[in-house]
Formats: sequence, structure tokens, C-alpha cells
Amino acid sequence: MRSKLVFRILSPLMFLIVGFTISLFSFLSEGSFNPFVFLAFVFASIFELFFRKQKRLPSNLLSIICSIVLVVSIKTYFIDFAVMQSNSMAPKIPKGSIFFYKPSMFDISQGDLISYYVPSDSKNYVGEVEKVLDNDNYVVYRIGEDKKMTVSKDQIKGKIIYILK
Repeated sequence: MRSKLVFRILSPLMFLIVGFTISLFSFLSEGSFNPFVFLAFVFASIFELFFRKQKRLPSNLLSIICSIVLVVSIKTYFIDFAVMQSNSMAPKIPKGSIFFYKPSMFDISQGDLISYYVPSDSKNYVGEVEKVLDNDNYVVYRIGEDKKMTVSKDQIKGKIIYILK
């Protein structure tokens, strides 16, 4: 009886530790913490703790796979986030702010804040759309750096929908 209780507590705890370790490794290698990975393991832990009756390895794998699919689909299709790494958009988005963006880029218009990727720098940036060009290109302005650049539709990660300062 006692071993079942210990296993019932340790199994969800194991998911949390693995999720935190992967998120920490991501932070150390990329310089930014990605809580979506950790969130997947939190969902797996909750599933393990409350919804499972029997403890079998295939069920553990099923809970991990379902949780990861859920979090990845939310991140891919609905909302993603990033941390502002510089003062390029200050005072609108100060350095260290967390901003959430919608990966869909079909409704971008003049005045929108967008997140975009520059392959030559291998970095993500944030800018305000100053002008929409004819051929799916946008003129983007970064306030803090007083810099304009042309960004193609392929480089855009999404439209910023909320800023946590």
C-alpha cells in the first residue's frame, strides 16, 4: 500500500523535474526561458496525479505525448511569447518586457507591432509597421534605435497582441 502511494506521488514529481530541467537547459543554451516546455510537463503531472487509475509505462508515455501535443498546438496556432532583449522599442516595450504575439500574419496593417526574424543576425526583433508595400513586404521602424528596414512576410513571426511590462 505504501509503495503505491509513494509511486503515485513520485511519478508526477518526476515529470515536473524533467520539465524544469529541459526548460533550464533551454535557458542556458539560448538565453531565454521557454515555459511552454515546462507547461507540457505540468499538464502531464496533473494527468498522472488525478486522471490515471493504473500505473503502466504506456500510460505515462501517453500522458507526456498528449501534453506536448496540446502545448505545441497552442504555441503554434494560437499564441506565443518572447522577452524583449533590448531597448529597440522603448518606451513602448522596455527591455525585459514579455510580449505575446499571434503567429497568424494575415491581418498585419500599418501601425501594428510585429515580431520578426532577421536571418543575417540570427535574431528576433520587434518593430512597428510603418508602411505596407505591394509585394508582401513591410517597412518596419524600431523606435529606440531610430532605424527602418524592409521585412518580408516570411520573416514575420507574428503580430503582438499583449505586452507585460
